[in-house]
Amino acid sequence: MVLGILSLLYAFVLPLAGLISVSEYFLAAWGIRTRRAGAALMCAATLLLSVALYVEAMFGASTTELYTRSFASLVVLILAGLMLSAAFELWRDPSRSGAAWPWLLLPAAQVLFFVCFSPYNMPSASMRPTIIPGDCVLVNRIGARLGRPLQRDEILVFRYPLNHREDYVKRVAGVPGDRLHLLHKQLYRNGAPVNEPYVMHMSTFEDPYRDNFPAVATTPLPQPAVQMLNDSVTAGELVVPPGKYFVLGDNRDDSSDSRYWGFVDSSEIIGRPFLIYASYELTQPASTTEFRSVLNMRWNRVMKWL
Repeated sequence: MVLGILSLLYAFVLPLAGLISVSEYFLAAWGIRTRRAGAALMCAATLLLSVALYVEAMFGASTTELYTRSFASLVVLILAGLMLSAAFELWRDPSRSGAAWPWLLLPAAQVLFFVCFSPYNMPSASMRPTIIPGDCVLVNRIGARLGRPLQRDEILVFRYPLNHREDYVKRVAGVPGDRLHLLHKQLYRNGAPVNEPYVMHMSTFEDPYRDNFPAVATTPLPQPAVQMLNDSVTAGELVVPPGKYFVLGDNRDDSSDSRYWGFVDSSEIIGRPFLIYASYELTQPASTTEFRSVLNMRWNRVMKWL
């Protein structure tokens, strides 16, 4: 019952995830009170899944976030141990009721969900106005796992080519074989101008490299970008090689994208975001420790399809 009360508070802080937690933990509390070992097993399995997600989020986290998540993981592990102990005691009790396996269907469904989908928190303004800082999106990982080819103009989440600990989100501007160039901010693909109603330009200032790509770089570039310009430019156009993708941000004048660090390899693809499930007004959108609640939620962006 203590878990249920705590999850009510959690529901206030994170309404979507909290609603699931409230239902699950109160169901577990009812099951334990009625002498069902499976209920304690379900609760333990759900808590262990939470620990796994905490550990996954530690990769690339700051020192403060690392300590916070480590402490949270330790607390949850202790609770999971208590639930496993309760399950063992109930299993030995001859007065227990019901089979255990139906209770494990819910955590099994949760594991399946996180295998197929993953959350992503938008930390920057590079995809404005489509995805804004503070948006939390759900990413479909199934297509990437099955090797589905990406389509032009799809939004993509991928491991940042210069640091695989970071995840980026951009839009696919070019697939293998495409010929690309930008002229006066306009994207041309295979010789034809591309209609991009989702693109935002913050200023009329024209950067000779950024807005007339490919060109001579106005700033130092990392090696992958230099190699891209040396090996993949033909007759003033960038030709996307096999197994690679060229991506751009919708906020075209303020985006760190393929123009500055090169192609995205097919092996770096995580999936396609398809739903904004929550959105928060934050002072530091890149932080995972800043308070998020119904008090700073942008309700007009919740459950918005991409």
